[in-house]
Amino acid sequence: MFNPEENIFASPEQNNGVKLEKEKIEIELRKVDAVREIVIRKYSQYEMIRDFVDHLASTEKVFLLAGMKKDGDKVFRIFIESESEVMAQETGIDKKIFNDIKEEFLKIEETVDAIENASGELKEKYSDNSDFVDEIRKSLIQILELSDKMKSGDFDLSGEKEKIILEMIENKSEGDAERKNKLMEIYSEFKSELKR
Repeated sequence: MFNPEENIFASPEQNNGVKLEKEKIEIELRKVDAVREIVIRKYSQYEMIRDFVDHLASTEKVFLLAGMKKDGDKVFRIFIESESEVMAQETGIDKKIFNDIKEEFLKIEETVDAIENASGELKEKYSDNSDFVDEIRKSLIQILELSDKMKSGDFDLSGEKEKIILEMIENKSEGDAERKNKLMEIYSEFKSELKR
C-alpha cells in the first residue's frame, strides 16, 4: 500500500527511521498530555490552575517539536493534530468548526506570512472562535521562530523554554507573591512528572 509520508527513493531503513522518529514524537506528546491531566487533577482546587497548566503543556510541546524539527518533518501537522484537539476540548468549540479550522491550518505553507494570512481569514470566518485560532497561530509561529534560531547555531533551547515559562509565571501571578509561589510549585511538579 502506498504511504505518502514515505520517501519512495529512500531505503527501507531510512523510512523506518522516519517512522520511529514520528512514533517517538507522538509518545512524548502523549506524555505531556498525561502530565497535564495529572497536575490539573492534583491542583483542581485552584481556579487559575487549568489555564496555567494548559499553557505549560502547550509550551512544552512547542519546544519539544522545535527541538526535533528537521527539514522535511511535518512538525506543524503533528502539533496541529495533537494540540488543537486539546484546545478544542477546552474551549468547547463545535466539532465541524474545529475540523474546518484544523484543515485550513494543515494546508498552509510553513511561513509566518502564511500563518498570519490563514489565521486572519479564519478569525474573520469564525469570529466567535477567534481566540482558538489565535492560540494555534501563536504556537505555530513560535515553533517556526525557535526552529530558525536553532538553525543559527548557538542557541540554548532549554534555557529559552525556562525563560518563557518564568515570564508566563510572572504574568499570571499579577504581582501576587503567594500566587507566584503556587505557580512555581506547580511548574516544578510538572517538570518532575515529565522526567518520570
